[in-house]
Amino acid sequence: MSPLDVLENLHKSDLQFILRANAITGTGNKYELTRRVLESMDLTQALSLLTYTDIKGLCSFFDMKYVGKQASIAELCALCGAPTNNIQIANVEHDEISTIQNELDNIVGLTGAKRKIKELIAFNTIQKKRKDLGLESVSIGRHIVFTGNPGTGKTTVARIIGRLFKAYGLVSQGGFREVSRSDLVGKYIGHSEKITSKILEEAKGGVLFIDEAYALAGEDDDFGKIVIETLMVAMENHRDDIVIIVAGYKDEMEHFLNINPGLKSRFNFFIEFDDYNNEELVNIVKLMAERNDYKIDNELEMALLDNFSNCRNSTDKFANGRLARNLFESMLLKQAIRLSEMEHYDDAMLQVLTSVDQ
Repeated sequence: MSPLDVLENLHKSDLQFILRANAITGTGNKYELTRRVLESMDLTQALSLLTYTDIKGLCSFFDMKYVGKQASIAELCALCGAPTNNIQIANVEHDEISTIQNELDNIVGLTGAKRKIKELIAFNTIQKKRKDLGLESVSIGRHIVFTGNPGTGKTTVARIIGRLFKAYGLVSQGGFREVSRSDLVGKYIGHSEKITSKILEEAKGGVLFIDEAYALAGEDDDFGKIVIETLMVAMENHRDDIVIIVAGYKDEMEHFLNINPGLKSRFNFFIEFDDYNNEELVNIVKLMAERNDYKIDNELEMALLDNFSNCRNSTDKFANGRLARNLFESMLLKQAIRLSEMEHYDDAMLQVLTSVDQ
C-alpha cells in the first residue's frame, strides 16, 4: 500500500481543501488532485489539514482503531510506509504560537484584555483536543465583543486572535477580514443580504472584524437590520469555522446588542479595552522611537506625561494610541525642521528627540 492508496479514499472536496489550504489550484479530476497533493507535500502534512472526522473515516476504511488525530495519522503513514514528521510539525507550530503570543504580551497595557484572550484560547484548545480524541466537547461560539475607545488596540488584537486561532488549529484558514457598515449595507432591497453573505463566505475559516458595529443598528427601516440578521444566521451555522468580532464604544455596543433578542446570545466572550494611562502612552511613544532608531531624552519624557494629561482632560473621546502615534510623527517632523536649520549636526543628533520637538 502507498500514500496514494490512502488519499484515494478521501472525497474530492477533501483533496481540494488540502490543496487550497496551501494556495494550490484545486481543479481537475480526483486522480489529478491526489497526484498534486503528493507532489507538493508529504502524507502527514496533507492529513493534518483534515478534521478528526475525516481521519476517523480513513481509519474505519482500513480497519484501524481511531486513537486520536495525530496518533492515527502516524499509524496511517506507517501502514503505507510514508515518513512521519509529527515532531517537526509540532516544533514549527510551537515556535509560531510562541512568536504570536510574544507579540500579544509585548503590547503596552491591556492587562485585562490579554487575560481574557488567554482564557478564550485555552478553552477552545482544550475542547478541540477532546474532540480530536473522540470525547464529548462543548461546542460554543467563539464570537467576541470588543468595547473601548479608539486607539486602544482593538484591531491589532483582533488580527493577533486570528493568527492564534490558525496556529492552534482552531480555524481552517486563519484569514483576517476587517469591514465596517459601508462594506455590508447595500443600496436596495436584497443587496445587503447578498454582499454580506459573500463577505461571510470569504471570511469562513478565519476572523471577520466589524469595527463600529453599532452603526449597523440604524433606523427602523434601515438595511443594517438585514445585515444583522444575516450575520446571526452565519454565527450559528458556521460557529466552528468562523470567528466574528464586533467592536465599538461601550454604550453604543450595548445598545447594538440589545436591538435583536438573539444577537447578544450569539456572543460568548466580552473583552473591554481600557484607556491607556499616561505612563503607558509614553511607553508607546518610546517603543515607536526604538523601532525607528530614535531615542527620547529624559526632559521630553517628562514633557510627554504632561502633554497626555492635558489632552485627556480636554476631550471626551480620548484617542489613546492614535494620539501617541500622531504625536510621535509630529515630533519627527519638528526634529527634521530643527536639524535642517542648523549649520552643523552630528550623526547622534539624528537619533535624539528632545522637548523642543514636542
